[in-house]
Amino acid sequence: MVEEINIDLYCFQTPFRLKHHIRPRYHEDKTVKILPRDKKCDATFRMYHLLLVDIPLPDEFATCSEEEAVPMIGQTLVKYFTETPLPLKIRKSFDKDRFIADLQLFFSNYNNKKL
Repeated sequence: MVEEINIDLYCFQTPFRLKHHIRPRYHEDKTVKILPRDKKCDATFRMYHLLLVDIPLPDEFATCSEEEAVPMIGQTLVKYFTETPLPLKIRKSFDKDRFIADLQLFFSNYNNKKL
């Protein structure tokens, strides 16, 4: 029941943090209409089987090197999906363990490549 996952990573190096969604949000079928400020045209988006996730990165991410950044992102993603329960509607149909294993494999392969 999940066709797309949208993961937003954010990091702020100040004690002030903007309010983000703590839990993942799942939209089975929802249409959202966004009106621009000039009201000349609008944009309509359909969210169908979409899982939205906001994940905070550690504060030290803002000042780390690229070599440190990629593993930090991978560790943060794996930790988040390991510890955070999924929305009730998709818990039985979404193979969370397989997704976590895929994340671990992706980041271990990424770290072995030199770009």
